[in-house]
Amino acid sequence: MKHQALINKWKRKLFLDEWKIETRESNHNSVDEDGAQTLADINIDVIYLNALITIYPCFYKHNKETQEHTIVHELCHIFTQESYDNMHALLNGKLITPSSQEITIEKMTQRIANAILNCSK
Repeated sequence: MKHQALINKWKRKLFLDEWKIETRESNHNSVDEDGAQTLADINIDVIYLNALITIYPCFYKHNKETQEHTIVHELCHIFTQESYDNMHALLNGKLITPSSQEITIEKMTQRIANAILNCSK
């Protein structure tokens, strides 16, 4: 699994070492809402710091640079997941306080800053 080496490399660079990130191979390709092929996707549990990246067969038809970009993109969803969850809760009529959303944004911003600073070393 060559993608596992990429995940391990970027997991360290993005300060995601406390996360348990697993992968699974799908036998079938997937398309997004616009009809474009999905190379990979991620399911995230922010409470227990678990993530599952699904790799689709078309992932391997792309060059190494595109594969790496795809893995980094999926891992970056970990930074934004809590904000997505808050938005989804609001759209479903649940109350999210401004201070709760501010904390979520500050955590996300700090994680991104840490990752950028670590990558620049």
